Amino acid sequence: VCADGRRGTYKLVGFYNSKSVADRRGGKPHDGNYGCYASAEQQLWREDAVAASSKQGLNSFARIAFAPADRSLVAFDTDAGLDYTGLLPGRDNDILGIGFIYTRVSDDAVDETGARYPTHYEAVAEVSYQAPINDHLVLQPAFQFVVNPGSVRPTRPPVVAVLPPSFTSSRPPPPPAPPLPP
Repeated sequence: VCADGRRGTYKLVGFYNSKSVADRRGGKPHDGNYGCYASAEQQLWREDAVAASSKQGLNSFARIAFAPADRSLVAFDTDAGLDYTGLLPGRDNDILGIGFIYTRVSDDAVDETGARYPTHYEAVAEVSYQAPINDHLVLQPAFQFVVNPGSVRPTRPPVVAVLPPSFTSSRPPPPPAPPLPP
C-alpha cells in the first residue's frame, strides 16, 4: 500500500523443474528447466481519495516472463494494461479494461515434420467491460484483435467478440450430518 493508501502488489518469482527436458535444437537433453516472471499491479488513482478501502478508480497491471528458448516452447511473454472500476455513475463495481499481450515462441520450435515455424509470436489487444448483474451473475463482453493467432502460422488478424457469463453461488453449505448412534 502506498503512503496515500493506493493498493499495489509486486511479485518476482522463479521456478526450476529438475526433470530432464529435450533440447529444441535436437541436442542432448537438459538437466532441467527454469524461468522467472515479475508482476506488478498498482492502483494509480482513487475516486474517493479519503476512503483507503475504495476500489473505484484507475488501476494498472504488467507482467513479464522468461524461460530458456532451447528447452521451452514459450521463451518470452508479457502483458500490460489498465482498468477502471466504477467509471459509470451508479455502476460502482463495473470494470472497463484494456490490455495488450505479446507471446514469443522459441525460435527453435518445430512442427510435427521437424520444420521450423515461419513465425514465432502472437500479439493481442483487448477491451473488456465486466458488469455484475446481481450477486450471482456477471457479464463480461470482450473484444480482441489478435495478430498471428497461434503464434506459428501467419494468418489474417481476426477480431474476436465474446460475451461469457460468470455464475457464482452463495448458498450456505449443508448442515453437518447428525452423529451415528452408539
